Amino acid sequence: MKSSPYAQAVPYIVADMEKDREESNTETPIMEDEEVIHVYPTSDGGILFTKKELPKKEKKDDSRPPQDEEKPPYFSYILATLLMFSMLFIPSAAASNALPTVTVTIIPRSQQVTYNGTLQLGRVLAPITLSQSTTTQTTGHGHTPAQKARGYLTFFNGSFSSQTVSAGSTFTGSGGERVQTDATVTIPANNPPVDGQATVTAHAVKPGAQGNIQAGDINTTISSDLLVKNTAAFHGGLDERYYQTVAQSDIDSAAAPLKTSLSTSMQAALQAQGREGESLQLLPCSPSVTPDHQAGAEAKQVTVTVSLTCSAIAYNAQEIHDQATKLLTAQALKQLGNGYSLLGDIKVTVSRATVAQHKTSSLTFSSSGTWAYAFTAQEQERIKTLIAGKGNREVLQLLQDTPGIQSVSIENLAGNEMLPADPRNIQIIVLAAS
Repeated sequence: MKSSPYAQAVPYIVADMEKDREESNTETPIMEDEEVIHVYPTSDGGILFTKKELPKKEKKDDSRPPQDEEKPPYFSYILATLLMFSMLFIPSAAASNALPTVTVTIIPRSQQVTYNGTLQLGRVLAPITLSQSTTTQTTGHGHTPAQKARGYLTFFNGSFSSQTVSAGSTFTGSGGERVQTDATVTIPANNPPVDGQATVTAHAVKPGAQGNIQAGDINTTISSDLLVKNTAAFHGGLDERYYQTVAQSDIDSAAAPLKTSLSTSMQAALQAQGREGESLQLLPCSPSVTPDHQAGAEAKQVTVTVSLTCSAIAYNAQEIHDQATKLLTAQALKQLGNGYSLLGDIKVTVSRATVAQHKTSSLTFSSSGTWAYAFTAQEQERIKTLIAGKGNREVLQLLQDTPGIQSVSIENLAGNEMLPADPRNIQIIVLAAS
C-alpha cells in the first residue's frame, strides 16, 4: 500500500528541526494565497498550533547576569508532529479498506443415531422376600334356591303274593311332611317267617329343610299285609337363602395397594445392599396373592396376603454409560462417516436385567445422541474462497448442494447482488440445528 504524503514528509520535518538552533531567524516571505500556521512551545513541553500570532514577550533586563537559554523540547515537537500526521493518515487508510461485509449463516446437517445392545455388567444381589396382609369386606352375592330332601322308603309285604307300588305314590310322615316315590317298586311275597320287602328312592314333596325327616318318620300301613317305612333319615333339603360371597374383585382390590407398597419397600431393601456409586436394575419378581377364602366362597370378610420375592443387578452407571457411548460413537461413524461431531449429550437407558444359569448378569440398554457436521476453520476458509465474487442466488444454490449443509442464509444482500471479491470481507457463522 502506498504511504500517505504526510508520512513521507515526516523525515524532512525532523531534519529541519534538528538544524542548528543558532541559524539565522530571517523570515521567509509568505505568498498571499498560503495559509500561515504559527507553532509555539508550551511550558509543559508540548506544542501549540494556531493561525493567530501570539504577542511577543518583553525583552529581558540586560542588567541581570546572563543565564543559559532553555533548550526547546525538540523531542516533544517531533512526537506531537507525528501524532498529528498519524491522526490525518489513519482515517484515510481505514476509509480506503472499508468494504461491505457479508454474513453467511450455515446450519449443518444433523441426525440422531441410536444403538441398542446388551452388556455383561453388574453383580447379582441376594433375593429378598417381603409380605403384607389386609382384610376387607366382601361384595359378592350368593343365592341358594330351596332344595328337596331325598331318601329311601322300604316296603314290607306280609301277603303270600307279591304286591306293586307305583311311582309317585305319596306317603305322609308323623310331622306332616309328605314324601313321594321316584319309581315303581314290586315287593316279593311273604316267605315265613320273613316278610317280603323292597326299597325305592323317594323325595320330599315340598322343597326346604323341613323335608329332612328323621328315620322312622314314615311308618304307614298301606293295607292289612303291606307296610312302608323310612329306615334312614332324609337329607339335602335346603331353604332358599341369600348371602355374601367373596368376589374376585375383592381379592384384586385388596392386593393392588399391597403390591405397590411392597414394591417401594423392596426398592429400599435392595438399595441397602448396593454400594456407593451403583444403580439398581430390578430382576423379574415372583409375587403371590393368597386369600383366606377363594372367590365365590360364602364370607362377609376376606383377608388377602401378598408376598414379593425380588432380586436385582447392581451396576456402575458411569461404566455402562462409557461403554454404551463407545458403541454408539462407532455406530455414528459407520452410519454417517467422517466429519460429524456429537451435538449435546448421549442418553443411555437401562431397560432390562437378566441372569444366566451360571450367574452372569447382563444389562439391556438403549442409547441415543445427535451428530452434526463440523465445519473446520480450513473448510470455512475454503467456502469463503469458493463463493467470493459470486452472485447471491448462485451462492445459495452452491452451498445448498454442499455435503454437510442443511440450510444456508445470506445477510446484507438482496436479489442477485454479488458477494465481495475479497474472502476477508465474508463472515461465516455455523449454527447447530436445534
